Amino acid sequence: PVNLDYFRTFQIPLLRGRAFEERDSADSPAVVVVNDTLARAFFPRGALGQQVGIPSQCNGSNCEPTWSTIIGVVADVKVFTLNQTALPQIYLPHSQYPYPGASVAIRTAGDPEKAVRDAAAVIRSLDPQMPIYDVKTMEDRISDSMGGTRFEAFIVGFFAASALFLAAIGIFGVVAHSTAQRTQEIGIRMALGADAARVVRSVVWQGLRPVFAGTAIGLAGAIWMSRVLTSALFHVAPTDPTSFALAAALLAAVAFVACLVPARRASRIDPAEALRE
Repeated sequence: PVNLDYFRTFQIPLLRGRAFEERDSADSPAVVVVNDTLARAFFPRGALGQQVGIPSQCNGSNCEPTWSTIIGVVADVKVFTLNQTALPQIYLPHSQYPYPGASVAIRTAGDPEKAVRDAAAVIRSLDPQMPIYDVKTMEDRISDSMGGTRFEAFIVGFFAASALFLAAIGIFGVVAHSTAQRTQEIGIRMALGADAARVVRSVVWQGLRPVFAGTAIGLAGAIWMSRVLTSALFHVAPTDPTSFALAAALLAAVAFVACLVPARRASRIDPAEALRE
């Protein structure tokens, strides 16, 4: 059950029909508002004016439903976590379905802590014995709901960063070693008239070609395996192009440095010494 200002407070858009009004009292016909998921699933031809049974009077295991008319359809909202799929929801007017407990939501443009103190003062003025608990801002509640997902993302990110770091070290070591082994070849080329810049470009390009091929294969494998991470992502696609581009660019930069450093070192050796060796 919700009150008249619920949808306005939480800024839930009204898609069709109307929201609850003062006329929806305990003496008027029973009405409900449903979300878009429920409307599409159970009333594909239109939910407005249709009736749903709300269990109200129960005798043991038998419950007599109160047939309520759907007067509005609102947009879907996430109830528990931000990465969950939308669930069918029915909103009941508090005037027709009173509930002994209540949660108060306050929307304010100022300091939320001050709004909480003011609201608590009003509640205590009405009933000094009324307990006030579980007071949090919406940002805090969203953060709490994403705690498990955030921890999973941290673990996955940590191991991903470690794998990327180890891959960068491996690429640097292999490429630098293979380039250093070509020191005599580079010296001979320079003794035969090749200039240093051309030699460096040739060595760097030859070193980067297998890196580019390996990166392409790795990206294909990463895209294929990305479906595993779908449940741990929010507002980020499993095949986020920025993430893939940054990882590929980092590996290419490491490989470039790994080729460039030994190539420049080899290009400065004395061609006569290379020929003697």
